Amino acid sequence: MLVKSFMVPANLAITCLPTDTIESVLTKLVENAISAVVVVDLNRIPMGIVTNTDMIRAYKNKMTVSSNVEHIMATDLKTVKATATRDEAAGVFDESKLHHVIVVSEKLDFAGIISSLDIAREASLDGKAWPYNRQANQAA
Repeated sequence: MLVKSFMVPANLAITCLPTDTIESVLTKLVENAISAVVVVDLNRIPMGIVTNTDMIRAYKNKMTVSSNVEHIMATDLKTVKATATRDEAAGVFDESKLHHVIVVSEKLDFAGIISSLDIAREASLDGKAWPYNRQANQAA
């Protein structure tokens, strides 16, 4: 199964600007029932990510909700190509110990986002499909 078949495409990914407030990003997380928001520049190029964990850390550090997310976002983004397999993407998660990875096109443009839960879900679906192989059927 290729990453592009289960990623959240860039045009549907929830994003924010680095100057958005913690409060506005927290609202996006809650209202969309998601665990991460991609921080992009004005050209929609990813420059960071804000996760539930970052929000908890901001609360613990007594940051005000009016602070900009650029002060709490993670900037060490890991990427995987949209044409990578699920197992290749799983390797990126395993090596980085992160729960969200940015998906890029062959031209390295922002293509989407995946989470470790997406990887687990896809592996589970393949396991349920045994002996039928979803990946082999997808290639046909």
